[in-house]
Amino acid sequence: MARQSYFPVATFFAILLIPITLFGIDFGRSDFALGDFPSSLSRKSPRDFENWFTTRLGLRSLATSIGARLNFDILRRTTSPLVVFGKGDWIFTADSGDMSGPPPRVADVRGILRADEKTISGMSENFAQNKTVMAQCGGAFLALVAPNKQSVYGDYLTNAGWPTDTRLTSLLAKLSPEARAVVQSPRDDMLKFRSERPDLLLYHKTGSHWNDLGAWVAYKGIVDKLAKEGAIYAPDRAGLENFNINSSVIDGENMDLVIRYAKKLFTDVEVRLISKANPPLVGQVGTEPLIPPGFDRTEYTNPNGKGRLLYMGDSFGARLVPLLARHFESAVYMDYPFVLTSLVAKYRPTVVILESIERNVEKMGVTTSRLDTICR
Repeated sequence: MARQSYFPVATFFAILLIPITLFGIDFGRSDFALGDFPSSLSRKSPRDFENWFTTRLGLRSLATSIGARLNFDILRRTTSPLVVFGKGDWIFTADSGDMSGPPPRVADVRGILRADEKTISGMSENFAQNKTVMAQCGGAFLALVAPNKQSVYGDYLTNAGWPTDTRLTSLLAKLSPEARAVVQSPRDDMLKFRSERPDLLLYHKTGSHWNDLGAWVAYKGIVDKLAKEGAIYAPDRAGLENFNINSSVIDGENMDLVIRYAKKLFTDVEVRLISKANPPLVGQVGTEPLIPPGFDRTEYTNPNGKGRLLYMGDSFGARLVPLLARHFESAVYMDYPFVLTSLVAKYRPTVVILESIERNVEKMGVTTSRLDTICR
């Protein structure tokens, strides 16, 4: 049997160790922590050793960082079919699963997205019925459509800007008058605010979500709408004069959707609202047995509020519900975008808000149960 030589292996390890020994730095900027050498033997030791080797000796961070710069700086492309580059540092999430056609690969900007008649009919029926039932219970129902970022900042995606006729505008025009009356779409308010205060962003440039100020625009519209129905306490608390506005530069948001290890290649602006009068309410996060596993419930209590809010929606509620909670003695935020009779029966809300991001608006036509038995 031929005698094996370990010299090539030793040479390979020596070459890998030279830059770390001499410079003691991490090549490449990673969103993930470098692996540590296993401190003891266990079932996880082989995996820990592999992570230590690939991150510290294998220079995975360096290779991925080079890949990020190649994609961003030279090829100007992302590695996710869900993400589209806009102008400058602006990045947008696709508004549908249809990725065909020339860039920008978003179907709504090309005017080809439309809700079908079955969806429109279902939304009209569900919204109108939920409004009627909540009124019989002495409460209010509201359906909120959070705008896609490109609906407000479309000029950073295309030279022509965002079209006036989209899936959402077409859908709203076709809803029954009773259903349309409960839909809150803050896009026009956001466009108005943006024209008046171009120095303040409403969405993250590199993320898909609104910031505190964008959430405030939606919040103010909701409060004004509920105030006309006498369904919310102390609506004057919603005024922007009650907050301080702080802006700061941050790393890119949601960059894991674009490419790993790319966070520090982009900068963004974080806009925060800080109440002048009271400290922010802190929600208690837990699980809700009445909804499928994996969906969180966050509950806020406010001794200076009146009434009960049940908010069922998506991640856009994370910044919006703490603002709304300033008016209610109890506010429950379900990261679950469907109205359930069992939840309404359990929490007995005075206000129910169903929310969805614009790109998923058709899901609002799906109902898993009805509210027509709540007040019987």
